[in-house]
Amino acid sequence: RPFTHSRLRFTTGINGTPLGPLSSEQIANGNTSAQTEMNILTGSSTAAAPSGNTTVSNNQATSMARANVATNQLTLSAGTMGADVHASLGNKQTNNGAVNATTSLSIPAGAATRLDGNITINGNQATSVAAGNTSLNHLQISAGTALNGIRTMGNPTVLALDNNQLNNGAVTATTSLNATGDSRGSALNLSGNIASATAVGNNAENQVNVSTLPGQLMASASLTNTQVNTGNVTATVTSDVIANGTANTNNVSVLGNRSSAFAVCNRASSAMTLGVQ
Repeated sequence: RPFTHSRLRFTTGINGTPLGPLSSEQIANGNTSAQTEMNILTGSSTAAAPSGNTTVSNNQATSMARANVATNQLTLSAGTMGADVHASLGNKQTNNGAVNATTSLSIPAGAATRLDGNITINGNQATSVAAGNTSLNHLQISAGTALNGIRTMGNPTVLALDNNQLNNGAVTATTSLNATGDSRGSALNLSGNIASATAVGNNAENQVNVSTLPGQLMASASLTNTQVNTGNVTATVTSDVIANGTANTNNVSVLGNRSSAFAVCNRASSAMTLGVQ
């Protein structure tokens, strides 16, 4: 699926000249899908054989499906620009296809009749992430960038960041975690297992940083973020953590297991920092 990483950097003196623009446009019309299935089979001993301890820990199953992904950065270094200069960073993304991420993690752990067959299932994680459009946009103006230049025809330096995202497709993230401990031993421990699903129609991180030296004029800066989502966005998690013991199992711990589902049509984090160094 479309993935771009754009970077534009100016370091030479330019007066009264447009810089850029740095622009990225992505269109996805087909479906995007990712699927992961992990089955951890530990087996089980027979009734007449010794049953050693079984530990299943820190396994991860992850699926990520994203239709459009862009990282855009425009940097103006010291001595780059004078007055009456226009620099812009624009990002446009359109997704019309379905996006699906599915993850399944199954851990059946069993031991037989011996009292020493202890089971530990800890710290395992199943994660699904699905997104229509994702972008990171950064406009950086360093201190000493000559923003104190004399205005030409009364026009100041203009800096602009514009992000536009449209998601029309259905976005679905589905996660299943099954952790089962069956033991006739003295201990069962099923703790710290995590199942999560995240589905996002449009996701954007926008940042404009302008830093000047004392006595410099501040440039005119703008940050615009527009997001439209028309498709269904769904996140689903199914988590089963089961401890099966007997009268001989006197130490059972099922602690700190977590399930979370997060679905959002439009998400944006936009920040503009204007300061004097």
